[in-house]
Amino acid sequence: MSEQLASRISRITHHVLTLFLLLLVSCASNAVYGNEAVLVGDVYLVCSHNCKIHGSCGPSEETKKEVILLGVSPAFPGVSTVAFQGLTAGTMVEVTDTQVVAGIEQRSLEKVEIRFYAVKNKDSDTAGWAPGFCIANKAP
Repeated sequence: MSEQLASRISRITHHVLTLFLLLLVSCASNAVYGNEAVLVGDVYLVCSHNCKIHGSCGPSEETKKEVILLGVSPAFPGVSTVAFQGLTAGTMVEVTDTQVVAGIEQRSLEKVEIRFYAVKNKDSDTAGWAPGFCIANKAP
């Protein structure tokens, strides 16, 4: 094998490995949301696009930080009247239960199933139910 061909193969191999590593790092940094897969253990509250459009998060009037609304009724999900409390987006919480609830999407009137997670903040003992699109396996 000529020296020129060996050099060319070495450069191509280097470029392929570099691209592979960049792709691997890119894929590893993507968050998985609770509506995409069943999450367990420690997760993060996130004000994702879907969380916002469903009215489950937004800026707090006092702190201006993004807040996720948690349903705090013990029977939630599955009840129409429920009290809510907020936790700051990015808060790590522990999943203690999960339930899938069937409903009607208000904009499209299509039947949907939404996975809700019972979560507990270890620092404040605040607990409640959050829809899957408001939690992820990585911090925002």
